[in-house]
Amino acid sequence: VIASHREYRCNNRTTPCRAGHYYGYVSLGEKGNVDKPKCYEKYALKRKYLVTSNQTAFAIDYLWDCMLQIVFSNATFESLSKVYNNLHFVNLPMDVMQHRLEIQRKRITEAIFLFAYLELGQRYGLSPIITGGIDNTILRNKTDIRDRFREKWTVEHVCDVKGCSSVLTVDGGMKPTRSLCAAKLHGVKEFSQSGMSVVCGCLKNPQPDSKYCGEHVGLSTPVMTSESVSNTTRTALRDHRNQTSTFKDAPQDNMYVIESLVETNGSSWKVKWLGFPDEMCTWEPSSNLQPWILSYYNEDLKRLGKPLPDPKIKHVKRAGDEVYYYLSWGDEKV
Repeated sequence: VIASHREYRCNNRTTPCRAGHYYGYVSLGEKGNVDKPKCYEKYALKRKYLVTSNQTAFAIDYLWDCMLQIVFSNATFESLSKVYNNLHFVNLPMDVMQHRLEIQRKRITEAIFLFAYLELGQRYGLSPIITGGIDNTILRNKTDIRDRFREKWTVEHVCDVKGCSSVLTVDGGMKPTRSLCAAKLHGVKEFSQSGMSVVCGCLKNPQPDSKYCGEHVGLSTPVMTSESVSNTTRTALRDHRNQTSTFKDAPQDNMYVIESLVETNGSSWKVKWLGFPDEMCTWEPSSNLQPWILSYYNEDLKRLGKPLPDPKIKHVKRAGDEVYYYLSWGDEKV
């Protein structure tokens, strides 16, 4: 047992108080209500452990080490959970290990976000009350977090560094350098407040020594990397970009999207590329094209010249006012 999780409940009958006292926090509400608010103590992070649920607690030193790995080693929640599993559950059967990996990833993710939120709360004077889980709490208080951050570093902070009090760097440029799964056109992000939808790639981190996350290894996709198309196609498409670009130093495409197959000639297929005019169709050998694309057109040659079928929604993830739809192409199981 790493932390006492006995409940000490207030039963003062003269008031409606029904607070439950736990290790590092107080729960507010009726016993058994999983969404009841939790009010963390002012010195919760100075204890030895941080209790995140009635079944989970992490050592504060371990969470701090995880934060350092994320900042300095680009560690992901998935990689942290794999390390944890291999240290503590190495002798379990493989199917059990995989199940434990998903459980541990969720627990570590929740614990690190809770740790970060409480630490920010101490610095910025945020409410230590967690309601509806840490994700909903952060989304509900994101405006306060932003405003307190700006106030601290634009009003309260003054130093001799050039630009202080007149320039505020909010992001620091680290997020754009983060590695993402190379699965393009595999998601749609929908913003409910603005009513906008954006087609994007997978937002997960790739596995070690791979361009793809675990979900998209060996995926079906209409996207081809610049290395996987023929030399003739790559040269033609890049020349077209150079001739039509309004910015002379514009970077070259590193991926191309198949819009449709328009003609076949033995083992070669004429490809219409998304974003390029009809005269830029090029020939590709069958060996360069994914089997599901060839099967779609071989089943009915009348489909030649018509776009590939739209992807299907694989599953949906919701976070605050954002909805992310994971897409499945070709013969992937939904």
